[in-house]
Amino acid sequence: MFKLLEWIAKYWIEVVFTLICSGMAFVVRHHVKLIISEKKRNENDTLKAIDEKFKEQNTNMEKKMEECYGRVINVVQNLEQKSNKADEEVNDKIGIIRNGVLSIEGAYFKQECRKMLAPEHVITVHEYEMLVIEHGTYNSLGGNHEGDSLFHLVEAKY
Repeated sequence: MFKLLEWIAKYWIEVVFTLICSGMAFVVRHHVKLIISEKKRNENDTLKAIDEKFKEQNTNMEKKMEECYGRVINVVQNLEQKSNKADEEVNDKIGIIRNGVLSIEGAYFKQECRKMLAPEHVITVHEYEMLVIEHGTYNSLGGNHEGDSLFHLVEAKY
């Protein structure tokens, strides 16, 4: 009978030990799940904080870029205005110079035409070729019809 009692005691000790081990396994498993859940929550909170910080910095950077872009646009517009004004001044000066050259060239061209139209003057080939070149220059500078009519008379005489 002693063996039967020993066997029953061993059986119940084994049952109790199995229950204790199962309970401990359940507690450990539950705590591991809690730790993993807490870790994921912390990671998500960290990622959200990083995302918010990034969005804030991105917004600040966009504002700074817009301000910088605005300043660049203002500088470019100022430079364009100055450049346009400088172009107008240069064009005005070119016009003055062109008019001065036309005045000198026109007077010389007309004088040469009158000299060649003199009854005693014989027009050489070289003189005529030079006069054709001067006539082109005179017209490109914007000469008037007085020079053209003198040139046509010289052409008729040649």
